[in-house]
Amino acid sequence: AVQFQQESFGVNGIISTVNPTDYSVNQKFDCILACSFFSHLPEKTFTLWMKTLYNLITPAGILMFSVHDRDLLPPDSKIKSDELLFIPQSESQSLDVYEYGTSYVGEEFVTQAV
Repeated sequence: AVQFQQESFGVNGIISTVNPTDYSVNQKFDCILACSFFSHLPEKTFTLWMKTLYNLITPAGILMFSVHDRDLLPPDSKIKSDELLFIPQSESQSLDVYEYGTSYVGEEFVTQAV
């Protein structure tokens, strides 16, 4: 997927790691886009990845990301604004569902993570 994006769109692509502490990139970026990434992370790596990516942007740079808001949950599965609910299930057959499942977050949780 990364090679396809590099070849098709002429963008810089970097292959990720499961553990954010193993992610070694020695450059800064004006813009980082993380689509459909944080919406799949458990709480233990959500905040670490947020800090890791935030530390890779330039002083005037921007980090853009998507999440599943808690309002998407069914009424019987509500969480507080400062919580993350992680469900170990994913459409991916190649990734560990306990590392890459489905997560829902409240706005306050995201604010604290940033």
